[in-house]
Amino acid sequence: MSFIHLHVHTEYSISDSIIRIDELVKHVHKLKMPAVGVADRGCLYSAVKLYKECIKYGIKPLIGVELLVRNTIDQQNPYSLVLICQNLAGYRAMCALLTRAQHEGLINGIACVERNWLRGNTDDLIALCGAQNGEIGKHLLSGSPDEARQLLKEYRALFPDRFYLELSRIGRANEVAYGNSVLELAESTRTPVVATNQPRFIRQWDFGAHEIRICIQDREVVTSRARRRIHTDSQFVRSEEEMQEIFSDLPGALDNSLEIAKRCNYKFDLKSAHFPAYPHDTKGKSIDEYLEFRSRQGLDNLHDGDPPQNYVDR
Repeated sequence: MSFIHLHVHTEYSISDSIIRIDELVKHVHKLKMPAVGVADRGCLYSAVKLYKECIKYGIKPLIGVELLVRNTIDQQNPYSLVLICQNLAGYRAMCALLTRAQHEGLINGIACVERNWLRGNTDDLIALCGAQNGEIGKHLLSGSPDEARQLLKEYRALFPDRFYLELSRIGRANEVAYGNSVLELAESTRTPVVATNQPRFIRQWDFGAHEIRICIQDREVVTSRARRRIHTDSQFVRSEEEMQEIFSDLPGALDNSLEIAKRCNYKFDLKSAHFPAYPHDTKGKSIDEYLEFRSRQGLDNLHDGDPPQNYVDR
């Protein structure tokens, strides 16, 4: 095996994918791939479902997110940065970043992070640059290679030996220009490149259904020439052989996807109950004693100190 899908969007990326988790895992199993990585846009809602389905089929689940990084120039179009957790600490760091984005980073309903929030929260995370939609990619396409090089230096400092330049060949606009620039940058800085296909549907013939989904989201008509077309019919879950053909000139970019999969080992504990820590002053009581105290106190308050006996018994 020389290729693993790392940047799959699922039904939990509500605005741009029709891939259901169970169908994805069955398809990956059929393709004999040992792992699959989901990186939904701005959320981890699919993580537990992905984990459960993968375990059933003996597939390693790679839990990631397409993080949205604030774009100070164009707030409507934040940059993409793909993060993949290596272990429990990485998963918790990812959750903390997304929680902060929801509380402090909402811009026109979009939860974004500031790049400086990453400092101190990246030790157990692997990062992909987000291809053309990433901050580095945008600078390369705008003719600012020096800025892109400086950004790469900063990101590599945040993710030492864990930062990859992402490259997809799915027929998007400016893809060739980005590919040439990013490969030149990778060679001059000795930064690893990783191949992705950014799937939004399982099979190529699902593209029509996907476009209908996009039109529902955008309130557009499928036949409209003016509607946005940001996806292509190549964004399906390709087989290893298909990816080898597309990246025949860059086999190392495929190998790096497998290397990333090997570096990630995270297991959910689904047998224990996990409750958030509740801040309180128990005044010497245990948490169970405090819960009983507060319950009886509330019952007394509701019934002026004379609650019905059946409530007391219960």
